[in-house]
Amino acid sequence: LQRARERAEEADFIIVNHSLLCADLQSGGGLLPEYQYLVVDEAHHFEEAATHGFGIALTQESLSLPLKVIQNHLADLKRRFEGTLFTQNSAFERVDPALKQAKEIQGLIDNVFTVTALFVNKNVPDSGYVENLLVDKIILGNGEWLNLATSSEEMIQRVRAWTRELRTFAELLMMSGSQEFPEQDEFV
Repeated sequence: LQRARERAEEADFIIVNHSLLCADLQSGGGLLPEYQYLVVDEAHHFEEAATHGFGIALTQESLSLPLKVIQNHLADLKRRFEGTLFTQNSAFERVDPALKQAKEIQGLIDNVFTVTALFVNKNVPDSGYVENLLVDKIILGNGEWLNLATSSEEMIQRVRAWTRELRTFAELLMMSGSQEFPEQDEFV
């Protein structure tokens, strides 16, 4: 690798694939030697490589599954300790609000994906093939896009707020005495 880098530093031309070029761009440079000119062969494939290199893929399941796991742990904690001394702990008081917020966040996730499906169905032609939609100035000004952006932003903000609350909850659990909360490590 070191020898290849040294040879690249001395070369007049360097040929790399789209993925390496995107990785260099994403890292802010340094993977490739500095260059003055760039020629992209097969440029029609570069968009796909850039999408994979710079983009993220979200599915409804990838957002809902961790949420459901946390909900299950909270419900288990509530079920196990209801009626014990631990219910008087300030940490335990946060279980019901956290469960309520989880349910609300799941609704926001479902809404974002519903709005996304409606947007895609209306704006991407159904040709029987996987289609892509270039988000340009026209799309960015579209009311449906703005609705999608607003729904997504609301979901993100609520997840961030909930995550902060869960961290506080975990800190309170760690400070709980082992007498009143014997399964502390498991739940934290």
